[in-house]
Amino acid sequence: MDPRRGYQGNESLILVGFVGAGKRTLGLIASAALQRELIDYDVLFKQTTGVQPGDYIDTCGPERYQLLEHEITTDVIERKRTGAVLVGFFKVLRGKESMTLRELCKTNSVILIRRDIDRHPDFLRHQEKFTRAHHVSNILYGRCSNFDFFNVTQPDGEGIRAPLKLKQTERDFKRFLNSVFGQSSRLLHSADPLSISYTHALQVPLSWLGNVKSDLSELE
Repeated sequence: MDPRRGYQGNESLILVGFVGAGKRTLGLIASAALQRELIDYDVLFKQTTGVQPGDYIDTCGPERYQLLEHEITTDVIERKRTGAVLVGFFKVLRGKESMTLRELCKTNSVILIRRDIDRHPDFLRHQEKFTRAHHVSNILYGRCSNFDFFNVTQPDGEGIRAPLKLKQTERDFKRFLNSVFGQSSRLLHSADPLSISYTHALQVPLSWLGNVKSDLSELE
């Protein structure tokens, strides 16, 4: 328990931030390292409705989507206050969502993930639009979170070096999580060699790892 913040150590983490900040990748890292359930909003929404959020909006309209989004989010927050990592929730901070996040800050770690806007894949095509939206987003989320993590973009690498960049991010984020919960930094990787829990190996073609366009999150 961290006496400064009153955490017991098993409270669910909520990762929020601008689109493309790396919330899902960091959520995967936290889930594996802390051995907690990962709950991805987009995955949960599709399991609930059979379609992606964008497709639901196109079919049913934004008002019905907002009602369903709030219902799904409220249900998860009530059921998963402990033992989970929540990513992709609170995409838009309306009044109810802002209030919910502020209340969560009293009992849980709400982490704002920040990242250089120029690393976003659509930045070069819509610089003015993304710069303004990125700035406003960080201000709004900053008011409803109690921790900040800057997802530093590692120097560009090619081929087999790509997974090593993700490993550095994993170490940095794990140290950050240890500081949040007041724990030692003994475990710096997602797999503890002395752990009795099961681990898994995934075999992938070397050509896939050598492709700089490969999405490492697909390894999940």
